[in-house]
Amino acid sequence: MKVCVTGAAGYIGAVVVDNLVKAGHQVFCVDKLMYTETFLRDDVDFERLDVTSPAFIEYLQKHSFDAIVHLAAIVGDPACQLNPELTVRTNEIATKAIADYIYLFKPGTRFIFASTCSVYGASDGLLNETSSAAPLSLYAQTKLISENYIKKLGLSNAVIFRLGTLYGLSGPHGRIRSDLVANIMTFKACENQQLSVFGGDQWRPLLHVRDAGRIFADAVDADYTGTVVLSHRNYKIKDIAEAIVKITRTTSEVLSTDVKFEDLRNYKVDNRKALKLGIIPEIGLEEGIAELATAYKKGRIKNPWAAEFNNAKYLRGTQ
Repeated sequence: MKVCVTGAAGYIGAVVVDNLVKAGHQVFCVDKLMYTETFLRDDVDFERLDVTSPAFIEYLQKHSFDAIVHLAAIVGDPACQLNPELTVRTNEIATKAIADYIYLFKPGTRFIFASTCSVYGASDGLLNETSSAAPLSLYAQTKLISENYIKKLGLSNAVIFRLGTLYGLSGPHGRIRSDLVANIMTFKACENQQLSVFGGDQWRPLLHVRDAGRIFADAVDADYTGTVVLSHRNYKIKDIAEAIVKITRTTSEVLSTDVKFEDLRNYKVDNRKALKLGIIPEIGLEEGIAELATAYKKGRIKNPWAAEFNNAKYLRGTQ
């Protein structure tokens, strides 16, 4: 199949591209290289494009893809709040434009959209694809609006993946992320820093980034549609911290505090729909954290705290 991947140079995108290439698809990568200056793969077609530009829709029209994997976005609550107008243009308006293009000109196109479990906001129940959404941030709001627009158009071959909280090492060409809860705590543990947990009873559904990338790639020629929650397992944040200390075997201590943290999200999800579809995450927390810690301890990650590995920190410095 002829597949376009937006955000192809990103944390998930690099893994998606790896898997699509292995599967024998003809892969066309689009990225504006927001966090990096290079895209060095020579086994795919690459176009440096901003998905918010008219040139991107012209690019879609020119190539007439069989499938579009849409990952390009401003990701994370802090990063999105830095420039709300850019966030809405990137996460919402650009997604609507792609959906409109498919609806008007190529209705059979397989459309795979990356959304987030953050749309649930805060809830004590076990949530699934039919549960009510109550987004608490601009990031989650733009994703939910995009979801609803795709559903409103009734695209016949679209799937919306609501991603759990990602972590772990991406592919060989992928970014490091030091602004994700499990990654942050792993790097701190490797430096024997104290792991401060605010509250700690908040739930997060964790999913390894390489599982996410593989699942997105596999979905290109799958036949299911609609909304699908992607998660491996639900954890309380304090349990993630304690597991990381155990896995990394460091002298770090977990310090829980009742101080109210600005991130009020709290949700655990039911992934039974995904499992019934044969979508099965394979990488558990122990394996993912151990791999990340080993990479850091062996010097493969020189400075995880560099701005380029933190979405909000990097964007703050470019504005």
